[in-house]
Amino acid sequence: MDNGLDLKRRRVMVAAGLTTAGIATASLFKMAKGSTDGGTLSQSVGMIIPEKGDPVRGIFSPVVDWPFIPIHAILMKDGRILTYGSTKQGFQSGMFFYDVWSPFLGGSPSAHQTLPNTTRVDLFCSSQLNLADGTVGIFGGDVTVGSSDSTGYSINAFTNSSITIYNPDASDASQQLAKQANQMLLPRWYSTATVLPNNEIYLQGGTGGNTYPEIRGVPDGVHRLLNGVYTGVYDDWYPRNFVGPNGKIFGKTGASLFEVDTKGNGSVRTLNSTAPYNPFAAGSRGEAVVMFAPGKILVVGTGGDARTASVIDINKMETSGSGASSTPSVIPLVTATSRLNRPRTWGHATVLPNGQVFVNGGSMGYNELATSSYTAELYDPATNTWADGAVAAHSRMYHAISLLLPDGTVLTGGGGASTPTYPGPEFPVNANAEVYYPPYLFNADGTRASRPVIDSAPAAITANRIFTLTSPDAGSIGRMTMVKTGSTTHSFNMEQRFVELNFTRQGAQLSATLTNDRHQFTPGMYMLFVINVNGVPSVASLVRVDPDPVLAATATRTLRIMPMGDAITYGYINLPGTKYSGYRAPLQDLLAQANLNYQFVGSMYAGNGVYGIDTHHEGHPGMLIADMTANAASWVTAAKPDVVMLQMGFTDMLNNYLVDTAPSRLRKLIDTIRAAAPGAKIILSTLAPTPDAATQARINQFNAQVVSLANDEAAQFKDVFLVDSSTLIPKVGVDYYDMLYPNDNGHTKIAKVWRDGIVRALGSPFTSKSA
Repeated sequence: MDNGLDLKRRRVMVAAGLTTAGIATASLFKMAKGSTDGGTLSQSVGMIIPEKGDPVRGIFSPVVDWPFIPIHAILMKDGRILTYGSTKQGFQSGMFFYDVWSPFLGGSPSAHQTLPNTTRVDLFCSSQLNLADGTVGIFGGDVTVGSSDSTGYSINAFTNSSITIYNPDASDASQQLAKQANQMLLPRWYSTATVLPNNEIYLQGGTGGNTYPEIRGVPDGVHRLLNGVYTGVYDDWYPRNFVGPNGKIFGKTGASLFEVDTKGNGSVRTLNSTAPYNPFAAGSRGEAVVMFAPGKILVVGTGGDARTASVIDINKMETSGSGASSTPSVIPLVTATSRLNRPRTWGHATVLPNGQVFVNGGSMGYNELATSSYTAELYDPATNTWADGAVAAHSRMYHAISLLLPDGTVLTGGGGASTPTYPGPEFPVNANAEVYYPPYLFNADGTRASRPVIDSAPAAITANRIFTLTSPDAGSIGRMTMVKTGSTTHSFNMEQRFVELNFTRQGAQLSATLTNDRHQFTPGMYMLFVINVNGVPSVASLVRVDPDPVLAATATRTLRIMPMGDAITYGYINLPGTKYSGYRAPLQDLLAQANLNYQFVGSMYAGNGVYGIDTHHEGHPGMLIADMTANAASWVTAAKPDVVMLQMGFTDMLNNYLVDTAPSRLRKLIDTIRAAAPGAKIILSTLAPTPDAATQARINQFNAQVVSLANDEAAQFKDVFLVDSSTLIPKVGVDYYDMLYPNDNGHTKIAKVWRDGIVRALGSPFTSKSA
């Protein structure tokens, strides 16, 4: 047992490099030396755990200052904490500063590295996750304007599509935070990010992005939209999403429960929660939600009743309704816990190493200081009851955080954050933090408990494989648990999940096997605890759980497709009687049906071609072939396409511009594309017909030479594939809206031509796989 005198054991155990294959010994961070009284260090804050504490309610530490209000917090792979969200004056904005706290250096200012956000991306109300490569991905956020510093500015309440990456391994502080070159496909402010079983990232919701979710692929980080999953019927505000036992996303927004299948184009279904118990209310947002056991989700402050809590058991899904006249409804089992002792609107829920849930903060209504709950509570799943915890010094409501640390304590902090133009008493400036020491850190008489120790543990483990750790206290270990490292904001921890492990004992070795339920452990960093027979947990070893190889194989490369052309590629907006206003809308559906993971790319994002889903392209109305050639190198180089869908020459033919030499200009354009994107496949299309007879005569001449050109290029370079768009019916009212532009029927026919050409050119390497 650790009696506080053995400095060798006072350490945080952190997994070595994320790219290490197989099982490796974890590296160890040495702690700051303790005081001369022999007390045990808290490896989370470097402060001495008090000699006396409350074995029933636990205690809070003294208040420590924070560089700003920590609105967002994430525990990283090396045990440090990244926070951001406000200015040093306590106003809303993540554009100016961020902070990295080293818990093993203590609670003093010297333990903080507060740095300027040189990306100028406002990270306020974004979502953040640990990525597979060990960096932190920050998705979206707000838009701050009006000043180059944090003393005078305004929040536009806009939304951005930026992806910002924090690299904890960067030695140069100025290089730690960087804006990624490619962006999300939709802007997202107040979105939720979730790690999928195959290590991809599922992004849903957020202002500007609530229509469709998107997937961040691995390892390329390219995004694709799930255009088979329309989520506009659900609230866009931080959907409470989790990976369920079946590998699908289970989500809750307000009174709505839903399930998303992310395979292929994706699908979504709303779950019926009306029976036998439905406490949820439409529009409710201030609920603290956490998965405290596999498939079991605790909802605190339910449905507008600040003292109600419920458990959603998605392991027990029932189906009601049968027969021709009845539609079956899937119903998760929803039950009530005992009533909370205090109101918890905008409270915070954190799973502890023993499986209990620590809840702190909140009030009766939105940020009500008069009804704020300073006394924490502990939920015991075994009894389904609540008990009072310790009393905090500060309110922790909206814009506060609560995060489990590797030593089993809980970092609580923040709350408030107004704007310079709208300060108010409901927005206190809580630029501070407190650490909660749970009851298990103290003996029954209130003295400091001795803790079991993990001497060595693997750096990485995989589901359904045996791993071994060593402990000098192995004979007294009664439990082994794992808690995923947290990522929290706005009363929602997007990552935390708890799993109990079965283990065997042989001398100082403890051997365990992750369950073969490959969806129970989503990939990422976990805190591995051993707990002795007295209920006292060790300091955790931080280990990486790798995705199950079968599931990892379902993460496929995203195909980057550049539609390049003129007016028809662009697509026209709001033509009377049209649905699509461009061929890219039906094409995206056809590509999804062909099981292609794809993304449209290009410098253009206007044109109503894809009715608000993926609007990137390189369609330039009125552009001649020569003008496209002059710009193609820069556009193609920036977009890095795998496929270029090229249909150029309509403007040249329409204007009777040097028709005879148009094919040679087209050849030069192809050469330019090839030089800018070596290895890309160029799918060259003939021009679609037009009802205008004079223009059509020139198109016929041009198309004949395009066929010859394509054959020559294909024979010489093997990268050009010909498709034929000349088979439309050039008649107004059939395939055309007017004398120039196709209607819905024409767009659909053009889309089918492109789909067939893409599938033929690519074959199977880019097709997606199913689990």
